[in-house]
Amino acid sequence: MSEEQLALYEALGVGLPTLSPDERMRRILAHRNERVLYRRRCSATGDTIVSIHHDRVLFPVYSQDYWWSDNWDQYSQGRPYDFSRSFFEQFAELYAKVPQIALNSPQSENSEWTNQSGFNKNCYMIICGGYSDSCLYGMLNTHCDHCLDCGSVFTCQWCYELFNCYNCFQCRYSDNLEQCSDCLFCRELVGCTDCIGCVGLQHKRFYYFNEPLSPEKYQQIKGDLRLQSRSSVEEFRRKFDQFQRRYPRRYQNGKMIENSSGDYLSRTENVHNTYNFRESKNLWDCRDGWNCHGGSSLVEVWTQDHCIEIEGSLGNTSCGFCKKIWESGRIWYSSHIYYSKEIFGCVGLRHAEYCILNKRYSPDEYHELVARIITQMKTSGEWGNNFPINHSPFAYNLSMAQEYYPLSQAQVASRGYRWEEFENSPSPHQSGWAAPDKIDEVNEVEALSQLIKCEESGRLFRLQKAELAFYKNQGIPVPVLHHDVRFYRRRNQRRNPRRLFARQCNYCGEELLSTYATDMPYTLACEDCYSKNRDQPIEE
Repeated sequence: MSEEQLALYEALGVGLPTLSPDERMRRILAHRNERVLYRRRCSATGDTIVSIHHDRVLFPVYSQDYWWSDNWDQYSQGRPYDFSRSFFEQFAELYAKVPQIALNSPQSENSEWTNQSGFNKNCYMIICGGYSDSCLYGMLNTHCDHCLDCGSVFTCQWCYELFNCYNCFQCRYSDNLEQCSDCLFCRELVGCTDCIGCVGLQHKRFYYFNEPLSPEKYQQIKGDLRLQSRSSVEEFRRKFDQFQRRYPRRYQNGKMIENSSGDYLSRTENVHNTYNFRESKNLWDCRDGWNCHGGSSLVEVWTQDHCIEIEGSLGNTSCGFCKKIWESGRIWYSSHIYYSKEIFGCVGLRHAEYCILNKRYSPDEYHELVARIITQMKTSGEWGNNFPINHSPFAYNLSMAQEYYPLSQAQVASRGYRWEEFENSPSPHQSGWAAPDKIDEVNEVEALSQLIKCEESGRLFRLQKAELAFYKNQGIPVPVLHHDVRFYRRRNQRRNPRRLFARQCNYCGEELLSTYATDMPYTLACEDCYSKNRDQPIEE
């Protein structure tokens, strides 16, 4: 551990962690559910709502509107601290009583099936995204319009199956594009238009497999590809996959990176083993965030300053071991705290201060009691450790921990965690609608009334009306894979695992830390060598 990281722990008054970064991350992610959503009743009104919590959880679950209202007393479950019992035990009892918000999707319109998102309109299954309109099945989409099956896209319009793209229009089946339009099956393009099957180009138009064409020839080839057909798309996908292996890969996805390791970084300084972070510095072992300074083990956060082991949070200072806290300061070991300060071991508070286990104190009483609790937690070994996995309201296999640190059902049981079968598992004998190969052969009335059986998972799914309209408008074949399967393919096949390996630049021999494992079939390049060779085929 570096001196800077040691200084962070010392400044926050926390001892050094006893678990590895991966095990600390597993523990955090086990308390996070992003994509498993349920229909259930609001515990207060009885209205049907969408929630990350099924109806068997111990605590009440309120709709977003009711949870944010003044119709319930956030201090009603407050209780004095009992020094004859452990902190984690008392917090778990409080957590089981305080009403929880159904999901986090504030100030959104006609977007009830979205989570950890906000300020969206007419969106469906958008996770961790915001400020978007008419987008479906996306992750980390921001300021987008009519984008479907995309991940980590920003200010994009009318795009399909993109990953890690910026300012793009009407592009499909592509990764790492910036300021491009009408590009299909491309990778690492900047400022390009009308390109198909291209890699590493900058400011080009009418290119096919990195070769220039006349506008007329380009349009002829594009028509001959018949990409309105699912079989033609899959055939071209295989062809492009072989072609792109002939070109080097940048060892690390990102730009304007100084003294940083990880992947998908932008404008970072002194950021280590960190993934998908922007405009941040002095971070360790973090993932998915923006504008953070001085932090360790942060997950899906925005604007955190000197925080440690925080998940799903926005705009906080000097906080630790918390989830879902917004615009707050000096919050410790708490969950769902908004616009508050000086909170310890609390659940579900707004505009609150000086509270312990949801009970209010004077400032002097609060500080004296917190000091005593910390002393006890140090003795018991709780201080400096996050909440145990078996305290999570989510079964391990339905949490984010299973996505990054998968365990078998037997392994879950052996560790004392919970396992639950997903409720929507199909009957093995149930059949589905055979979607036509070509989009122009799809009858709208029939398509919207039928269930499709996923060719990989066997799960049944239904096309959304807006989804089918997008396919018809863009000439895209109807998918035959469930949207969860499509999501995991984007995450697991188009993005490397969040692990670092010692590699060398294949051009100059510079020592590198990269997410490309040694057995991956790509030629790696350092930043300088990549800029010189990005569009040059690798010599056999």
